[in-house]
Amino acid sequence: MATAIRNLALVHLERRPEEAARVLERCTPDEAAALLQEAAPAGAARLLALVPPRLAAECLAALPAAAQTDLLSELSPTPAAALLRRLPRAAREELLGALPTHVAASIRDALAYPAGSAGASGLADAVTLFDDLPVAHAIDALGRHPDAVPDRVIVLDRARRVLGVLKVPALCWAPPAATVGSLPREELPVIRAGTAVAKLRGDPRWNGALAPVVDRSGAFLGVLDPASLHHGRRHDAALPMGQLVVAFSELCWIGLSAVLTGRTAAAAPPQSERHRG
Repeated sequence: MATAIRNLALVHLERRPEEAARVLERCTPDEAAALLQEAAPAGAARLLALVPPRLAAECLAALPAAAQTDLLSELSPTPAAALLRRLPRAAREELLGALPTHVAASIRDALAYPAGSAGASGLADAVTLFDDLPVAHAIDALGRHPDAVPDRVIVLDRARRVLGVLKVPALCWAPPAATVGSLPREELPVIRAGTAVAKLRGDPRWNGALAPVVDRSGAFLGVLDPASLHHGRRHDAALPMGQLVVAFSELCWIGLSAVLTGRTAAAAPPQSERHRG
């Protein structure tokens, strides 16, 4: 991590955690974890609650065991559960076992949803973007996971409330400095985590649409697999439709990469000007 970025993030950590979160989003998980280790556990926990869910889970996994338990102990049960839900079950149980009994019990309660409910069935590893994220940064964030770029992403505010859904190709045509929240997006109804999935089947609102699930606090928890809403089984990636989605995702990422490369080249001064400067 560049020293300037590290110092900037540390300065903002206590005074302006939202600004520190934006700095952290430009780092790799290992760089972010190194920065979090230098902060007090309370400050690190506050910061981790503000970064994208996927990055937060990756940062947590990159921390030493002692730092993980200190950080989780500072989080309230709901955001702590949101973090742990993205980890493999074995890693999750190991972390819970290392926490003080009363802390682990509260987090387990936040993790628990009845079998067959949207909370129990939601897929936590969904791609999301914050509404205040500049388009250029959004493209960069998607580029870190080019194998998982969907055709649509859910837009959240910093409190992880669902604001709507954005079509990924819209990023290709937007000004780099524009924010994700300024782009046209579709309204998206949310599903409470305690709702039985069986009650949602056949509802026309979820016919081909993203189905975001929110937890008890109203924060984004994950999305329901479309197959669970129609057939009660997970989608088979080998089916033709799955192949079509993967192919479309690859095309989206190729387009975004080309746009990002073009912007970088356009922003760079001509070679002759660089020599004169």
